[in-house]
Amino acid sequence: MGYAIERFVDPVNPELFCSMCREVLKDPLECSSCQSSFCASCTEEWKKKNSVCPNSCNLNFQRAHKFLRQVLGLLKLKCKNSEAGCQIVTTLDLISKHEALECPYTLVQCKYPGCNAQFFRSEAENHDKTCEQKIITCNECGEEFSYKIAEQHSCIHVMVQVVQDIKLLSTQSTKMIKELQESDLITKKNWKLRHENVRCNACQKDPIEGTRNTCLECPDFNLCSTCKAESKHDHRFIQLSENGKHEYVTCDGCFASPIPGIRWKCKVCDNFDFCHRCKFGAPHPNHEFLALAPYFVDAIPLPPDKLGYRPGEIFSRKWTVFNNGVETIKNMTFICIHGETCTENRELSFGNVEIPAKQSRVLKVDQKITLEIPGIYTSLWRLATSDRLSTFGPDFIIQLSIVN
Repeated sequence: MGYAIERFVDPVNPELFCSMCREVLKDPLECSSCQSSFCASCTEEWKKKNSVCPNSCNLNFQRAHKFLRQVLGLLKLKCKNSEAGCQIVTTLDLISKHEALECPYTLVQCKYPGCNAQFFRSEAENHDKTCEQKIITCNECGEEFSYKIAEQHSCIHVMVQVVQDIKLLSTQSTKMIKELQESDLITKKNWKLRHENVRCNACQKDPIEGTRNTCLECPDFNLCSTCKAESKHDHRFIQLSENGKHEYVTCDGCFASPIPGIRWKCKVCDNFDFCHRCKFGAPHPNHEFLALAPYFVDAIPLPPDKLGYRPGEIFSRKWTVFNNGVETIKNMTFICIHGETCTENRELSFGNVEIPAKQSRVLKVDQKITLEIPGIYTSLWRLATSDRLSTFGPDFIIQLSIVN
């Protein structure tokens, strides 16, 4: 469905109406044959029941022309919360941001689990101060608990448990690393991977097990490892050892997010990507693309050098990181997603460290402690590389204990 006509402050040209819902176009697509324009959501519903476009053309929708999107973006309309009291009138380009992030009359849900209260965004701050389900953190010991039981909290038992947990983690990590090395699990874990709904085009085995070889020049051509070794198909192939996805990357053809399997990144356009199917079906002529397989990594935390740190000391953490994919991972950075320990540096570089396929490396993080209040601070980090716009791999949890 599109935008209701009643929301617009000026008359709207009928050419900007969706040919299906007859409302003003929202996320417009167009038929590649007749150039009729439709809302993206309308086309999705239409394709479920029809095999041709509403004008009897071949069913092939593409992103609407840039000029049409520019004209739509300049239309002025009222906020969807106007009846609740919002007086904002802005352009269609900005209305989504206003309604999602700024409008004080947007109805929001309390962010704390267990609280079902709903209220206007403008009332959120007052509710946050009194919500009994609000999770607070003790500045002394770092324990988290709900606001309604804050007066019952005691720090002593928490600090004792933290020391015991850290010692247990150290013992478990050392044992896990030894077991992995002895069993050679690192290199054998993917041998029996099944690529569901992917058939070998040579021997017809369905599904392909183990490494999947996908042709980079054919729209849907895959070979198992045995057939790839015997194949005379002289096109370029890329190996996929896991059924992975490219986090936070959207296909600019079919809008699939995240992109599964192979990601085709345009070398010319800024932030333009195709999935493997759209690379061969959606028009984007005369531009070169880079084929990227998903990264697959596992990480095991190594025992910390010490348990407690004082302000001004250098805090260190290390992980053994395993590259289970088929490409060498290089130019790595460590990006902070959220937490108290990454306020100074939200991105750390690992310099020239490279992890070849099926091998492991130890990654180390060193940071000077600027926090001064004793307690336990936690932050979450992810891996990224300079050639990709998305993070990958497991969550890296850094827990820092500050002592006097």
